[in-house]
Amino acid sequence: MISKSDNRAISKWRVIFFFMCLILMIFAARPLISADRIITRTAVESNNVYVGESFLMQITVMGSTDAKRPNLDGLEGFDVEFAGGSNNSSQSVSIVNGSFSRTVKKEYVFTYKLTPLRAGVLRIPSFTIEVGGKNLKTNALAINVGDPEETEDFKLRLRLSRKSCYVGEPVILSVVWYLRQDVNSFHVTAPFLENPDFDIEKPEVVIDKRKNYFRVPIGGEEFIALKSNGTLEGKNYTTLEFELALIPKRSGLFAISKFIVSCETGGGLGGDGFFDDFFSRGLRSRERKRKFVVPSNSPTLSVKELPEEGRPVDFSGYVGEYRISASASPTEVDVGDPITLIITLQGSDYMENLTLPPLGELEEFSKNFKIPSERAAGVVKDGKKIFTQTIRAKNHSVTRIPPIRFVSFDTAKERYFTVESDPIPITVNSTRTVTASDAEGLDRAPEGSVLEHWRDGIAYNYRGDAVMARMDYGFGSLMYHRWSILLIGFPPALFVILLVGSIVVRSRNADPLARRARGSGKILRRKLTVLVKEKNLKREVLCGRILEALKEYLGSKLRRAGSALTSEEIKNKLEKRGISPELIESLLSIIAVCEHGRYAGATAAGENDSGSLIDRTKDIAVRLDKKL
Repeated sequence: MISKSDNRAISKWRVIFFFMCLILMIFAARPLISADRIITRTAVESNNVYVGESFLMQITVMGSTDAKRPNLDGLEGFDVEFAGGSNNSSQSVSIVNGSFSRTVKKEYVFTYKLTPLRAGVLRIPSFTIEVGGKNLKTNALAINVGDPEETEDFKLRLRLSRKSCYVGEPVILSVVWYLRQDVNSFHVTAPFLENPDFDIEKPEVVIDKRKNYFRVPIGGEEFIALKSNGTLEGKNYTTLEFELALIPKRSGLFAISKFIVSCETGGGLGGDGFFDDFFSRGLRSRERKRKFVVPSNSPTLSVKELPEEGRPVDFSGYVGEYRISASASPTEVDVGDPITLIITLQGSDYMENLTLPPLGELEEFSKNFKIPSERAAGVVKDGKKIFTQTIRAKNHSVTRIPPIRFVSFDTAKERYFTVESDPIPITVNSTRTVTASDAEGLDRAPEGSVLEHWRDGIAYNYRGDAVMARMDYGFGSLMYHRWSILLIGFPPALFVILLVGSIVVRSRNADPLARRARGSGKILRRKLTVLVKEKNLKREVLCGRILEALKEYLGSKLRRAGSALTSEEIKNKLEKRGISPELIESLLSIIAVCEHGRYAGATAAGENDSGSLIDRTKDIAVRLDKKL
């Protein structure tokens, strides 16, 4: 007969045995999906799109995560932007009617944003992708791309400041978007900006705080657009307008290819819209989201070749009326000493591509000065382009730095125009050979005779007063005078102090950007603390100051000009620094809120969340300081 205690022991061992079998069966279960079977698949959001309408394409590798990013050079007719890769692998265990199985899913996805550049049937070809050392092929796709059409609510117009110009003469292209509906998001495509026959520059925008502005990203650039009101074809519109300068490189008749804007409207009640304050400050009606793809017109520009008649030999191809000046420092040197020559050009609004006149090709310069083969790139500042060049005088007969000629074509007067800088007087001293007597500090060498070997040393061979020892100034005699000791010891001590000081200063100044980055967090928090104390700030002012302080902080950390940083650039640089996606998203959301509040003003969501926004910004800065 089995007792109760024996029954409990048997039940206990049955439970232990059951769980041991369960564990063994789980680990022994074979995966249902084998890692050896690898499949690739290409898929798109839509096979029917318009020119300029962006869509996502994903290349998925199933069965492995060891995949290299494919080369998409064979993809023609699209603007391609890599949107990142993600590991979507997973693992699961299931028990059905006592049967155990383990499912392993290995998957890696490459995502791209494609923007079609022309209408028709565009093919996405099969790509080669390397997976685990093997080359696999993806499937091909066909995309039907239609021509965009403008509507009564959305129109896009391009206007040129003139219909004809000369090669090298800037022409302003105005881009005006006419709207009669609220817009949640938009994307502008401008293939013309990649035209190799033109240099594209952004005119400087003077911000008027009484007006509203928006950032318009196109490719890798951002343009500042002014929001206003306008009339087109007898109808009133809200307008968004920005400008860019076209500088043609060659003559011919050019059609400015169409700009295309794709936008999205609708989607619920107010507060979501990117341009919420365009028409009303109340709630929008609930409506489904709609996409619009709107093309612009295509104006024509006639570019004339510069005339051959009267063209100087040293003409460098620049157009406009310029002034040139030069300064040098120092103006008194020895032969071979460096002279810093500063050349300043001004007169044009667009001087990024302006280069320094080739000084080595000027006769007086090449004859009298040694000039480095590399030419200074120059810096544009306050409407001037400043070049800094080092030159060295070859001989002591040089008395001046000669004038510097600059030749340009004046389109208003239609003639070539030459300007010169004023000559700069300089003094060049001849150099003198340093003798052994100079090095020893002797006025003249002592009289000597034919050298003879003698046990008293080489001094035996010299005669005269110059070889007599000055016993009153010997080192032993100096030790008896404390002022002499102080006089001797002071220079070395001063030298050591100055040396240590210079090392400290150099180490601090060796990388000023690093020092600036270290203190940027404190500066940001101090500015945010000031904002907390300031009461009754308007929403747009508060958001503008937070955004300015935050971008200045990021510029210091990322060693870039903060005002020029875009959200995409911030994301890419922080990802390279190893910042977590969650922290980057939090930062970008603050930037988006600030930009929205700065430009949309009181219509931005969160009228009374100023303190919360400042606290979030402080928290982000503290977390970034620990990582950067």
